[in-house]
Amino acid sequence: MSPSADRLAEFVTIIREGSISRAARVLDIPRATLSRRINSLERELGVRLLQRKSRPMRLTPAGEALFERAHRIVEDTRSAWEAVRMHDGVPRGLLRVSLPPSVPAIHGYILEFAAACPEVRLVVSVDARHVDLQAEGVDVAIRVGEVRRESVIARRIWSCPAWAVAAPAYLERRGRPQSLDDLADHACITTFDGEGVHRPRWPTADGGAVDVTSPLVCGDIALLERAVRAGLGVAMFPEDLMWDALHAGALVRVLPEALRGEARAYAVYADREYVLPQLRAFIDGLVEYMQRLLTERVPARRRFDAE
Repeated sequence: MSPSADRLAEFVTIIREGSISRAARVLDIPRATLSRRINSLERELGVRLLQRKSRPMRLTPAGEALFERAHRIVEDTRSAWEAVRMHDGVPRGLLRVSLPPSVPAIHGYILEFAAACPEVRLVVSVDARHVDLQAEGVDVAIRVGEVRRESVIARRIWSCPAWAVAAPAYLERRGRPQSLDDLADHACITTFDGEGVHRPRWPTADGGAVDVTSPLVCGDIALLERAVRAGLGVAMFPEDLMWDALHAGALVRVLPEALRGEARAYAVYADREYVLPQLRAFIDGLVEYMQRLLTERVPARRRFDAE
């Protein structure tokens, strides 16, 4: 007798999560139960699928062959159920969300969405790296910076001007840049773009870009802010996030007539035939939530653009 589709789905989840323990949490079943089921699957097939003693856990050749085909079966099965259930338009079922570190505004939305959609089972992970949506079974990821990949759909949820800023103590110590050429003598703290790529170039007001020297690269916006406030260098920072610091004098703009960019955040999801009702509801609600949040916190003269 062939193994059931549920056993294949559990096997695929173990591989995607990297361990039986993490897969058990995602599937909401006891670890011991999941372990017994995988042992039973191996007995039914007559082969060893997992090298459990290796760290990290690895697939045997037989396991690799099964996963290559099983994950497609699981996705096809999921798509079939989605095609039927999407017709009632009710947000329900599993929704896996990937967030970058230090996004407290979106944390508030996660709680609001969970309360409003009790039939949706949210699985939220926080990861600085850019996850592979399809390979890791993630429905939607929030990414900061421009997204260029054609294999995903990116819906903008937030944007604002970005300026170069520094702490007064840093400028007193190193001097204030008077031109773009002066940046070559300064520590410029940089980050990653929406594809997770480090490009040490800053946008200029005329639509061009200038190369900078970057002794510190970080993908966490909170760490970036702390580094700038600590006087470690100059950084391009979203206006919405530095407004209070500018008015308090904790940060000052550097070359505001020459350096200007735009900070953006996107909800990214796989380009697929069927969009889950819970995914559509999550993204639509997030766009509305961000617009409402910024309207409440930001003066009316500030620009907000969400598509």
